[in-house]
Amino acid sequence: NLAYTFPYMHDGRFQSLEEVLAHYAEGILAQPHLNGALPKNTITLSQEEQSALLAFLATLNDHAFAQGRQSK
Repeated sequence: NLAYTFPYMHDGRFQSLEEVLAHYAEGILAQPHLNGALPKNTITLSQEEQSALLAFLATLNDHAFAQGRQSK
C-alpha cells in the first residue's frame, strides 16, 4: 500500500515514489550510519526499470483495504 503511505523517507521529504527513485539515482551521501549494503554512490535504474518497479509496486496497493473495506 505504498501509494497510500506518503510522504516517504524517515523525514517525509518526498511526496512520490518517483522522487525517492531520483534521490537514490542522484547519489547517496556517505555517512557513518549508512548501511554498508548500499552501493557507494547511486542506485541506478534505467527509465524502463523505474517504470517496471513502479508498476510492480502499484500491484501491491489494495484500495479497499486503504479505505477500510475488506478486499474480495
